[in-house]
Order: sequence, then C-alpha cells, then structure tokens
Amino acid sequence: MDVTKHVPAELVNRVEVCGGYNGDEWVCASNFSAVEKEWLSCCFNETVSVAKTAEVDETNSSVVWYRVNVVNMDNVTRVATVTDSLPAGMVLIDSMVPFASYEKNTVTWNLVEIGPFETVTLAYRVKVPWPGRFVNSVEVDARSVDGPVVQPVYANSVVEVGEVEECGTSSCTGWSPPNWDFEYVGYPAELTCNEMACEEN
Repeated sequence: MDVTKHVPAELVNRVEVCGGYNGDEWVCASNFSAVEKEWLSCCFNETVSVAKTAEVDETNSSVVWYRVNVVNMDNVTRVATVTDSLPAGMVLIDSMVPFASYEKNTVTWNLVEIGPFETVTLAYRVKVPWPGRFVNSVEVDARSVDGPVVQPVYANSVVEVGEVEECGTSSCTGWSPPNWDFEYVGYPAELTCNEMACEEN
C-alpha cells in the first residue's frame, strides 16, 4: 500500500473475519496493527481513560464480577488492546465481550472500533479458589485511526472475598489463609487447593 498521503499520526489497519460452519453457526474474530509515523512522538494527548471495578457475585461467593470501562474522550475513532492480568488461582468463567486470548492468567481483548466519545464496557466473571484480598490490574494500549497519538493507560482493582462456597474437594472445605490483612496475589500455580489443606491427611 502507498501510505505517503496518510495524514493521521498513526497508520492503523483493522480486520474482522467471520466463518460459517454447520449451516447456520458462525465464528468471528478481529484484530488490528498500528504503526506510529513519527518516531518518539511528544506531547501525548490524554484523551483515553480506563476504570476497573470488582464485586463478589450476590448469589455465589466464589465468583467475582469484573468490569472494565474504556472511555474515548475525543472526537476521533480509536482501537485498543485491553490486557487484564488475573491473580494466580483465579479462573476465567466467561466474558460478555469475546476475548482474543486467555493464557497464563492473562486475558486480552482486541477492540477494533471505539467511536468518538464512546465508552466500551468489558464485563466478565472469574472463579475464586479461596478467600482473601485479590488485587489485579488492566492495561489499555489505544491507537488512533484518525487522531493524535495516545499513551497506554492503567487501572487497578481490589476485591475482598470471604468464605467461598467450595474449594474443589470436600476435604478442603473450611480452610482459609491466616487473617494477616496482606494484599493477596496468589499461591504458586503448582500448589493446589488439595495440597494446601490436605497434605497432612
């Protein structure tokens, strides 16, 4: 492509693909790539923001709802990669907006169009394996289709989880970490619930 007459500060290419199977079933995916035209652009325009909330599900104490709000505060179209790092031990249940990948406790969404002054909300549920204070963060790396360069923005959330409804095995019921009021970031992945509570049995 000849992009010598491309005016905006970034060259953004977006793609959406859908494929059909079994007659009436469809699978869709989307992605984008972006190249900044000017090397080390200065004077970043702070016109993208992110907010993250977390709350324990009202009907199931072992489930936490997360919501990430990405706000485009300018009269331009943007794209964004949203990366959320879940605390160790948490497991993604589902997401109201389809995610691009979910690997090693990291969930990634590709937002291929955020309209002018639009707010995009990502709502998703996770399974919590044990009680504690869970802290995690989200990064939004936004690019401009027809506007100025912006830099990544970040948000954190903290949620307190009391006694969970289940621990994975009946013999683990009732176990919880000591109440030392630490910010909980998780046990090593290889240390399972069964090993923590039942290793002496």
